[in-house]
Amino acid sequence: MSRTLELLFNNSKFLKKGGAKGKKTGLLFIIVIILFCILLFGVFFITTNQQTTNTSKSSTNTSGSSNSSGSSNSSGSSNSSGSSNASGSSNASGSSNASGSSNASDTEIPNATICETYDCSIANQKCLKGTPGAPDKDYICINGKWKGITTGVQPETSPETPPESSSGSSSSESSSSESSTSESSSSSSSESSTTISPATSCIGYDCTIEGQKCPKGVPGASDVDYICRNSKWTPVDASSCYGFDCTTEGQKCPKGVPGASDVDYICVNKKWTPINATSCVGYDCTIERQKCIKGTVGAPDVDYICVNKKWIPVDASSCVGFDCTIEGQKCPKGVPGASDVDYICTNSKWTPVNATSCLGFDCTIEGQKCPKGVPGASDVDYICVNKKWIPYNVTSCLGYDCTIEGQRCPKGVPGASDADYICTNSKWNRVISTITPATSCLGYDCTIEGQKCPKGVPGASDADYICTNSKWVAVK
Repeated sequence: MSRTLELLFNNSKFLKKGGAKGKKTGLLFIIVIILFCILLFGVFFITTNQQTTNTSKSSTNTSGSSNSSGSSNSSGSSNSSGSSNASGSSNASGSSNASGSSNASDTEIPNATICETYDCSIANQKCLKGTPGAPDKDYICINGKWKGITTGVQPETSPETPPESSSGSSSSESSSSESSTSESSSSSSSESSTTISPATSCIGYDCTIEGQKCPKGVPGASDVDYICRNSKWTPVDASSCYGFDCTTEGQKCPKGVPGASDVDYICVNKKWTPINATSCVGYDCTIERQKCIKGTVGAPDVDYICVNKKWIPVDASSCVGFDCTIEGQKCPKGVPGASDVDYICTNSKWTPVNATSCLGFDCTIEGQKCPKGVPGASDVDYICVNKKWIPYNVTSCLGYDCTIEGQRCPKGVPGASDADYICTNSKWNRVISTITPATSCLGYDCTIEGQKCPKGVPGASDADYICTNSKWVAVK
């Protein structure tokens, strides 16, 4: 600037000495010098103003108070702008306070009053131990799922923003980026600490962490994924149960998935089996192979199973001796007392299941029947007595004496005008039925051999009926 003044001074001397031509040249030179000074001052002003603006923006980002920086910039003084930066530095703690305000609102989420399902909707909401659904520990809502708090998880908080320095916008942006990264890391760390890690083994039945999964392939889960429910390792529900066969014992197939349109199913003995019925009053049922467990309404004495749409007693595990109590119950071949053939409880006696053929004269199972219509019994029923097939029913039983034990004399033939008779101890003895009469005999099929369906009940409008060879037959 002093050099410029010196030039102007010398030029003024030149104007005084130089005449008209010198005056013109000097005037032009002065104009150029003035324009140069104006340009120089403009550049200096723009540079100073830009620095002030950047500093104001930096202060606004970190402190959240753009108005105070704006007022400092309005002074137009670079020193005042510097003062603004210092103010922005002090206000960085204000940014931290704002974050603290956000955290305060997070911790004000009310605790849940119930968490009995797996899904939740309010992030970071807690369900405290003792609340319905949280019997053993606290839970927290993470990613829409209740997660057990096993490591003292704290609610997520935003980390404090470190104070801004007065070095300018570059320092502010760097600090802001670090704050964002720190917050993301804190959130990720908090979430991962509440996520239940899959088990590395689930050998045995007992487990301790509710909802923990044991993935297929680890020790104890060779065939399917397992999940900890009610402190027991349980196979994850099947997504389909078409057909009869299954592979994972105890696995459920919930109602509504393909193959389970009517009821829930469970894998028992490698077969999909309907979940047990809650009642089996009456004879009719709808879900084949469904069980009605002893003690359920309609099953006071024994388990029942639905076969051919009828409730029948579950097979006996033993039939040693002759007496039985549950009419129609089967005792399958192989269990104690049934080494040679299946037996069925008829008239309170274990009776061999009917033969499918009785060709020839010889037989092996005493008391076994060979019903009319099978090969070898084209005309009447036969029974095995003393290792010989003989007619089951006689056509006459006049007198008292008989010779073939177990042979019957049906009501209506000569000598049996009032009731059926059976040959016992070489005497004809009247048959006293202990089978409760049926209250209905609609249709043709029946399950309890010898059961009567008295005239007047549904299905027996014209006469009495009796169950013979699993068919209702009119008593003549």
